[in-house]
Amino acid sequence: MDTLYLQNEKAINEIKYFVMLIAIKRLLEQKKITPENFRLVNIALTEKYGVLPLYI
Repeated sequence: MDTLYLQNEKAINEIKYFVMLIAIKRLLEQKKITPENFRLVNIALTEKYGVLPLYI
């Protein structure tokens, strides 16, 4: 695979992760999930998308 494709794929994965993180953060704010579940989902998302975790 060429380098540009891999860079684009990484950027797309970062965006997907960030969108999902915002969604689970809203669930946390609405008290629909616990802080522990938020943390676990955040870790699972970082593993799925191959990115470093954000803590917002």
